[in-house]
Amino acid sequence: MTEATMTDDPKTDEQAALVMTGAVATRRTADVAPVFVTRPHPETVAVSPTNNSLANAVGRRVVTSANYRIHANYNPSNLNNDIAILLVPTAWTHNANVQPTRLPTAFASELFVGETATVSGWGRVTNTGATSAVLRVATAPVITNAACSSVFGSSVIVASVICISTTHGQGSCNGDSGGPLTVPRAGDTRPIQIGVVSFGAAAGCVGTFPNGFARVTSFLTWINNNH
Repeated sequence: MTEATMTDDPKTDEQAALVMTGAVATRRTADVAPVFVTRPHPETVAVSPTNNSLANAVGRRVVTSANYRIHANYNPSNLNNDIAILLVPTAWTHNANVQPTRLPTAFASELFVGETATVSGWGRVTNTGATSAVLRVATAPVITNAACSSVFGSSVIVASVICISTTHGQGSCNGDSGGPLTVPRAGDTRPIQIGVVSFGAAAGCVGTFPNGFARVTSFLTWINNNH
């Protein structure tokens, strides 16, 4: 991954307690605002809408929450349905650098194969190194589930999973889990979120194995029913 700038999309949010990433899903100003995460259980976490540096965030705001929704069919063995929503008990204040992600509601039937997607997070940049102090981004093409299944197997790569190729040397790593995978749409200033970082190869994250994500279009009804 390369270092992100303040204007890079997508805008992600620190989930410090689990050293992973999340994405604010809406501008909702009522009782709660949902944040996508993975690796249940997220009990109490700190979430900070921030610039790309965790240590020197301008206007840093940390919110803790123990209110979350884990997908009832999450399977830790094959990571199917690897998605959860953290409900933050306060209204989010957005600005030019911190914006909610856009759900792909209008594109629910698309597979996005061949499109260049962006993944971001504060995860590791090597297999054994520390997590990043700055937000990093990587771009990679979305591949077919058949191609991904040839690596991970059909029990892992089900219809509700989406994968990217990392043969060019960029992708997600440990600590990026829960972060957004997005693609742009013509005429829109913000991209749509098509994936939530879920898994990579056991061999490490600097090889050429695909990265797997929870496919957001497969969970739109669940998202709407759980926030």
